[in-house]
Amino acid sequence: MNDARENQRAAWLIRQWTTALARLIETMAGELPKVEWQPAPPGADLSLQSAALAARHGAVLWWEQSFNAAPEAHFWVGAPESTWSPLGAQILKAAGVEEADPAEVRSTWLELLGQSLDQLAGAVGSQLHREVTCPDRNERTNPPPASEFFTVELQLEGGALPPLLAVPGDSLSGVLADPHAPGETALAPAVPGAAAPHAAPNRMLDLLLDVELPVSISFGRTHLPLKETLKLTTGSIVELNRAVTEPVDVIVNNCVIARGEVVVIEGNYGVRIREIVSRQERLRNLR
Repeated sequence: MNDARENQRAAWLIRQWTTALARLIETMAGELPKVEWQPAPPGADLSLQSAALAARHGAVLWWEQSFNAAPEAHFWVGAPESTWSPLGAQILKAAGVEEADPAEVRSTWLELLGQSLDQLAGAVGSQLHREVTCPDRNERTNPPPASEFFTVELQLEGGALPPLLAVPGDSLSGVLADPHAPGETALAPAVPGAAAPHAAPNRMLDLLLDVELPVSISFGRTHLPLKETLKLTTGSIVELNRAVTEPVDVIVNNCVIARGEVVVIEGNYGVRIREIVSRQERLRNLR
């Protein structure tokens, strides 16, 4: 029975992580991948699996993430180059970078991976009713010693990528609430290949939702030589690069998020939103 409970906890961690990873890929690359994951067969050797994956699809980049939920609580992810490289390149392309160098692609993958594991920490924290963070993360050249691991396959429009290898550590799995213990919150059942309806909310996100951001409206821009600027006086007219009929930009934190038309509401100016800027354009505006 204990083995079954431990397997359920490990599978729950995988489901939370893969759901977060897929949604981040959708946000950053503009495409929601289909995710399929399976536990490795009993007796499977992680080192042999990693070596076979590297031989077919390029060196496996192993990443170790620690969690402060318990001592020695870790989660490992191994990604072959043929998986992390196209994913990183696709995210950069969505941000307007057509030809990125390998170091930038690698850094982008690690940023994606780090954010997905941060969201996993939020899900674990919600299960434990306390804040869980990721204090340390390190690159590893070899897989960890593990008797249980999972294969994770991401399918994009261009086809399936070589599988990832994921290892939820025993200490991290063990700290989760026992789904059969009285008074504990039961874990949602984890079905291989099934997407979670919603990742558990991050308590830190709840705090961030109350943060106020400056919102401004841009009617247009222009460039003037210094000598023309010095000639400006009261009554001078500066022509902008936007026609009267064109929509104005709605800017939040220096990023254009929407466009709309100017309206007057009880003597005050306002903007009626006509278009929400795509994720790809927002990423380009951030660069």
